[in-house]
Amino acid sequence: MDKKNRRNPADEVVYYIPTEPRTASRPKAARTQNAYPQGVYLQRADAYAVRQNPKPAPADIPAEVPDIPIAAGESEFDGGLLGYTGMNFASLLLFIFTLTLGLAWVLCYRKRWHIHHTIVQGRRLKFTGKGIQLVGNIIKWIFFTLITIGIYGLWLPVKIKKWYAKHIVFDTQFV
Repeated sequence: MDKKNRRNPADEVVYYIPTEPRTASRPKAARTQNAYPQGVYLQRADAYAVRQNPKPAPADIPAEVPDIPIAAGESEFDGGLLGYTGMNFASLLLFIFTLTLGLAWVLCYRKRWHIHHTIVQGRRLKFTGKGIQLVGNIIKWIFFTLITIGIYGLWLPVKIKKWYAKHIVFDTQFV
């Protein structure tokens, strides 16, 4: 037999890749399947490929929403000029009468109006954020900006966008 076709004994070593976190009661290394019954056993050639267990999908969409194929191009904004003007006027009044203390509620009201009138692939969006949640974040962000002498303020526009995105979901209503 020539050197190319010889089997290397090191290729027969079995490697264990755990699929669950290691605890203190389990040994660090195992060579048999009985020691780690829920792990993945790979030959040396496959040891670099990590098997990923499928995780269950989050229950974002309620069960009553049918899973229908949606054609591209069905996204739109259905807000009108009268509604937009009314939303801006109400926001201005709330902002002025609360002496700028209602800023978080104004921002949530405006974002809720914009998101409510947005349809993406045939499904209406919904904004779930509340003004009091945003007040807590604004206080935290002001504190961090003060103790970092304004440097943290550079990240505030991104933080607000992330907070908005975290509170946007698909509504159960199809259009």
